[in-house]
Amino acid sequence: MKHAVIDVGSNTIRMVIYNVDGENLEEVAHERDFAGLITYVTDEKLSDEGKKRIISTLNKMAEVCRQEECENICCFATASLRNVKNIDGVLEEILNKTGIKMSIISGEDEARYDFMGLLCEIDETSGIGFDLGGGSCQLFKFSKSKLDFFKSLKIGGQVIYKKFVSGDIPTKEEMHKIYDYIISELSSLSELKDNNNQVIYAMGGAARNAAKYELITKDITSSLKGFILSKERLVDICYKVTQTEDGKQSLIEIIPDRLTTLIPGIITIIAILDFTGADKIKIVTNGVREGFVYENIISKN
Repeated sequence: MKHAVIDVGSNTIRMVIYNVDGENLEEVAHERDFAGLITYVTDEKLSDEGKKRIISTLNKMAEVCRQEECENICCFATASLRNVKNIDGVLEEILNKTGIKMSIISGEDEARYDFMGLLCEIDETSGIGFDLGGGSCQLFKFSKSKLDFFKSLKIGGQVIYKKFVSGDIPTKEEMHKIYDYIISELSSLSELKDNNNQVIYAMGGAARNAAKYELITKDITSSLKGFILSKERLVDICYKVTQTEDGKQSLIEIIPDRLTTLIPGIITIIAILDFTGADKIKIVTNGVREGFVYENIISKN
């Protein structure tokens, strides 16, 4: 059977349609809209324009679901709407105008779904992982295929950009401020510090887009899944984009919708690597959507 999952994130609204056969999960279609919902939130309230953007996007996605004859549509929002004060009215209007019931998942649930999605993609049973999006970052540690520790922090790429960056691309001073801020936000997470994990697992748009930039600019033939990106290469990307005109132009050409958030995201990843004592990330293409499907659809069938 086909099931659609719509993830309403701070940067992007993504829909993936899966064919679910027992415990087997196959992606058969996907859609996305770079909505930038975080820019529609002022004084912790989603504006009317923000609501219109969500409703328009969900109606388009619902039409694709009808064409694909999906069994159902599951829709959830993460940090994009998690702390919005007018959320009850937003959810009611979305339901009335799209027929889609959207739920808000907590940072803890998001981290758990991330972990479940991760386990379905990797062979290792212990390690550290994170999911860095536009509005938040979920960090977790696991051993023997069990979740030992998790934490959700409000250090997403869009949040950091709005807090520290005055132009499109951060200055050297702004990059240093971002790094110091991320380290301070991580400082209480002793469970993740100095774990001697050379490689940690990276999920979410920030890591995927850093890898995409590296693959294209270096003309590397490789899939994103399992791609390893060193701290050294992340630092080089930061230098190239912020200090050279060619680097900035290549970012505009490759992933224009990440012009303002790629570098804040990469600096956040570098800080996570330094804090945990790792020096590489390994890209995981599964994430919160896959974990959501396994817990809410597969496990209930």
